Amino acid sequence: RPAVIENIKSAAEKGDFYKKVELNDPVITEETAKAITDKYLSSLKSFGFKLKSSLARGIANVGTYLVNKNTEIVGEIDKEVIKNGVIITSNHFSPLENTVIRHFIRKMGFCRLNIVSQVENFAMGGVIGFLMNYADTIPLSTDKRYLARDFVDLLKGLIDKKEAVLIYPEQEMWFNYRKPRPLKRGAYHFAAKLNCPVISCFV
Repeated sequence: RPAVIENIKSAAEKGDFYKKVELNDPVITEETAKAITDKYLSSLKSFGFKLKSSLARGIANVGTYLVNKNTEIVGEIDKEVIKNGVIITSNHFSPLENTVIRHFIRKMGFCRLNIVSQVENFAMGGVIGFLMNYADTIPLSTDKRYLARDFVDLLKGLIDKKEAVLIYPEQEMWFNYRKPRPLKRGAYHFAAKLNCPVISCFV
């Protein structure tokens, strides 16, 4: 962690608020990224994928309950404005802060929180890798064909099913960084394209 915090300090001083600061994140090639998104798309409707997703969702829900026993939600959303699904935005400083958003949307009546995550995260191993691949996550790739067609179709399907989708407009996780960072426009672009509201959160 000290080395990561030094990376954050250096990037913040330079105004590079989207810089990757973690030391051991997977580094993958374009071919590997395409293989990950292709496998994800082809597996979505399979029984094995749904079974693993159910298990991963259960683990995430238990973790959400344990982490958020004393979490306070400040502010209310008029549910009348949400006709279909919704895109949620939030700051990104911990692997666990999305449990706060999961806690929040469950209070709003949504059953699932779908999380957009960079495709490199799908190459992780162990328990974290399992959750990254199956806990209602959606890979985000820089491949233009995937981004313009498949990714938009995935988001549209979830919004049409009245589900919630979390997109981190700060892009990279900065461990324990407590200030808001400048936001990239992607989440708002997709919300406008899909004609759905954005709920902006800060943890």
